[in-house]
Amino acid sequence: MHQAARRGGLHVLRVFSRPLERYARSAPPPGLELRPLGAEELVSYSREPALDLREAMIREAMQRGDRCLGALDGAALVGYVWFAYAIAPHVDGIWVRVPPHAVYRFKALVRPSYRGGGIAAALYGVADPIVGKPGVDTVVDCIAVQNTSSIAATLKSGSRPLGTVAYWRASRWFLSLHSPSVRRLGLRFYLAP
Repeated sequence: MHQAARRGGLHVLRVFSRPLERYARSAPPPGLELRPLGAEELVSYSREPALDLREAMIREAMQRGDRCLGALDGAALVGYVWFAYAIAPHVDGIWVRVPPHAVYRFKALVRPSYRGGGIAAALYGVADPIVGKPGVDTVVDCIAVQNTSSIAATLKSGSRPLGTVAYWRASRWFLSLHSPSVRRLGLRFYLAP
């Protein structure tokens, strides 16, 4: 069903949220360092195709004020997660408008050889003191309904289901539907002009 929906341009995402500073901390896997990453450090990692980081995306995100936390095994970046405060790219020209009181968790990746070790949940858990700002009281993220491993990691970090976003896109046409709880939160998916 998911493949048929995607070919038809329909995407369904579950929305999760939790109060900032009420995380379920997971101990980082032994030997890994979890910390914020700067633009130049991220650009150096963008040369590795497996990490799915592009220099232009990094620079644009940093210019918007987004933050990135990484998991490092020595000098190797083995996982990361991005956080946005105002807007964030989704896919194919679709963007997310973040409510003023929230930080939006997006674009998380863990190298395949490191998956299953709790790295994503550990990154989510250490992020709150780093991404917290005055007036921001909520962490929110959206995950495709079929992405069970990411859903498990977000639940392990203390987030709870909030609602659903569904959108349909075909060429220049775009329609998004937000469940009532997502609408009340103020999160919106839109097509960039």
